[in-house]
Amino acid sequence: MARRSPRPFPTEHRTSTNVFAAVATRALALQEIALALASGGDLAAMASAFVPVAARAVKSGEALLFIARGEGSFELAFLHGVPDDLREGLEGSAVELAAASVAAEFEEPITRDVILEDESFQEWCREQEIEESARRPFAELYAPLRADGAVLGVLGLGRRMDGLDFDRGDVAFLEHVGSSAAVALSRAHLQRENETKIELLRALARFTGEISTLDLSRVLQTVANTTEAVVERDRALVALLEGGALKVRAVSDKVTVEANEAEVLGIIDVLATLRRRGTRVRATAEEVGDESAAVPDREVFARYFESGDMQSILALPLQDEEGLLGYLILESRNPAGFGDPNAEEFLGILSGSVTVAIRNADLYRRLPMVGFLAPLASQRRRLASMDPKRRTVLLAGIGAATLFLVAFPLPRYARGPATIRPSEILPVTAYAPGMVERVWVGGGKNVVAGAPVASLRNRESDARLAAAQADLSIAERRAAEAAERRDPVEEQRWSLQARNLAGWMSYARSEDQDQRLLAPVTGSILTPRIEERVGEHLDRGDVLCEIARLDPVHVEVQISEEDIGELRPGAPARVKAVSYPDRQFRGKILSIAPEGTPVPGKPTAFVVTVECANPNLELLAGMTGRAKLEAGTAPWIWSALRPLVHAMRMKFWI
Repeated sequence: MARRSPRPFPTEHRTSTNVFAAVATRALALQEIALALASGGDLAAMASAFVPVAARAVKSGEALLFIARGEGSFELAFLHGVPDDLREGLEGSAVELAAASVAAEFEEPITRDVILEDESFQEWCREQEIEESARRPFAELYAPLRADGAVLGVLGLGRRMDGLDFDRGDVAFLEHVGSSAAVALSRAHLQRENETKIELLRALARFTGEISTLDLSRVLQTVANTTEAVVERDRALVALLEGGALKVRAVSDKVTVEANEAEVLGIIDVLATLRRRGTRVRATAEEVGDESAAVPDREVFARYFESGDMQSILALPLQDEEGLLGYLILESRNPAGFGDPNAEEFLGILSGSVTVAIRNADLYRRLPMVGFLAPLASQRRRLASMDPKRRTVLLAGIGAATLFLVAFPLPRYARGPATIRPSEILPVTAYAPGMVERVWVGGGKNVVAGAPVASLRNRESDARLAAAQADLSIAERRAAEAAERRDPVEEQRWSLQARNLAGWMSYARSEDQDQRLLAPVTGSILTPRIEERVGEHLDRGDVLCEIARLDPVHVEVQISEEDIGELRPGAPARVKAVSYPDRQFRGKILSIAPEGTPVPGKPTAFVVTVECANPNLELLAGMTGRAKLEAGTAPWIWSALRPLVHAMRMKFWI
């Protein structure tokens, strides 16, 4: 029952001069409001026409309109005359919504002071930990808009522009206007509900048309992906009852579903709970977190909400007279999702439509040879109804294509996974002793044949070479002096010594050339962090690093023993690397391993080595991909039937 205001409003004090003006003003306002409310339209248009007139009639320059949303909650729908700097704060103010909820409990308009003194309002403020200074509502007066005992909205009005308090005349005017506005709001609300229902019915009709197919996989995928048109959700699952347990068969926005999809989604315990209960289930994180709420299987849903993004779940049983087929599971990130009571009717229609579609597709799938006979019958009917000339041309084309497939030889290929390997691994060695002075190429970098990798320096050799150069200059000068003195013996002795020194220096300079370490092949440096070896002494023959030869590369292909007998060294091959899916690298078969590797449950695999040119070093050691190796030629029909013929010959020893 609605309460009455504990504070009566003051009586009107009007002089004979302004009585007529007040009556005329309110009469005109009532007429204008009646026209605005009768014009219909949406809620925003109605509010913009009604609220300013009602506020002006009681001399208020500011007004707020709250719309009821059910269960005593309200939504701020319209503001009039409020300064821009206050609008944002009011639109998100919980205090204003609480004030509207309190006003809805009263039979007549109440003032802000009545709300502040209300016990329920004070208790709510304490629960929300709102300070005293922040509890004051914005409006001076809150008038409930009541029709047939139900409050459909609340009109909040700012203080009168003349500074006076609202009186009984203002209250009487607002009560009369409020009842008319409530009727109009009720009409607008019903119109909006009808429009929503019509839109949902159209969405259901489209949804039913899309799932009207006998392909079970397509039905499941369509159901998972198109439910969003009927009900707001973030993810949808279809779980079917198989072997006494629910198994996920379709997930929205996923083309394929893995065998362990339920484990990936973390929904195994939830599926077990649904299987046990067998009824419609709705659980939200908001209800699970409320200890006072009665939530069956609270722990199961609490773990599920904590482990992922989804915070609400609605499970609709797919059930008919033959029993439970499975569940349509809708999930939302909203902690209070799927709480719209108006959607219950449509959810029932949705689950019924999905149940019928899945049952029909499942029954059709079980018909014997339906997948083979149905397309043949359809094509036969189409052929019989075709124009005779066109049918003749079509049959001739089919005959030519059949002859081509049966008689014309085409290349056959053996396929298998491939791994890129270097063709060889060569060391970079020191040909002369020395200290590593500089490293030109780091580990993992590519080099071409003949490029410098590092340089050595032998300070003792440099000193000996400098001393020999000085001795050579002395020997040449003394030989020249002996020639001037005409002393042939001395000239011959110094000339011989000069030739010996020149020969030794030529050898020393060639040894200096050996102190540059060059890449023996084009490839990649395998040794990591070789730049850290700067300053290290190397003797003749010591290894600085290793280079993997990548031009050409060797590709190791795993080929089944069923195809290995058709391969020959030198046959063409093509390789596709995962890193280059749009390119093919051509090569030839280099060798076939003499021994295979057993694979549990599968034929033995043999390693076939393919050599591919790699001048730009695009293929790197360790890359993977697929390879096709040419295995002779045969008609297409033989290539297609070869696995079946091979299996029959091995089975029956033909």
